[in-house]
Amino acid sequence: RDQIFPTVLDEGAWSGESTLVSKSGPIDVEEHYFLIRDELGNPQYIADVITDIRERKRTRAELERLVAERTQALKERETLLTALMDATQDTVALVDREGIILSINQSGAIRFGKTPHELIGLNVYALMSSDLAQARKTLIDQVFETAIPANFMDIRNGIHFKNAVYPILDPDSSLVSRVAIYASDISDRIRAENTIRENEDRLSKIMLAAKDGMWDWDLTSNDVYFDPRYYLMAGYEVEEFPHRLDEFQQRIHPDDYEKV
Repeated sequence: RDQIFPTVLDEGAWSGESTLVSKSGPIDVEEHYFLIRDELGNPQYIADVITDIRERKRTRAELERLVAERTQALKERETLLTALMDATQDTVALVDREGIILSINQSGAIRFGKTPHELIGLNVYALMSSDLAQARKTLIDQVFETAIPANFMDIRNGIHFKNAVYPILDPDSSLVSRVAIYASDISDRIRAENTIRENEDRLSKIMLAAKDGMWDWDLTSNDVYFDPRYYLMAGYEVEEFPHRLDEFQQRIHPDDYEKV
């Protein structure tokens, strides 16, 4: 009160919270002091309007508790989502309509030579060559416009990527506000497929030079394949009979059938 009354006399009013000692114990109150002057303008009275704010403070304390719990839950959820995103070797990123990176996992950041924290807020297209950036932007813009996921493959810095882009709808407008981008490095698979094709081509050329025929039978699917030389050796035009096991069986000599 030693500070309140001089303030009221000097400024004409004071408001704030204080504690009122009642018969039943301390009460949290909000006070509003007013200076009342006489007709000559001289200070005459000091009035104080007191409001019991115990319920308000209980409500505020409960709200603060709920906010703290919600904040902690969001932090735990964010930690879990970050752990899940970082558990994969694929790039996982969240991008808005302008191409601004909202979130990216550790693997994706490493591919750009940065940390996730350094990438958030940057434009993803600015991190690519102009041709690749334009191609990706065209495909991603289509997802924003149509809300239909897109899948495509491209190459960045000599690395083959299989990309999947999924729309995320705004709950209020039902428009696509962000997209989730998943990019898998499939370079090893591409190299393996190329090696298989090269080996198959090499084997085909060797067999053609040796005038050997070949057929194979997939025991899991029961599919049969006859190569062109097999048809010719059997006296048929290529693809003259279908690729079925019974076609092979009916061309086995009767003397060899049981052995085969």
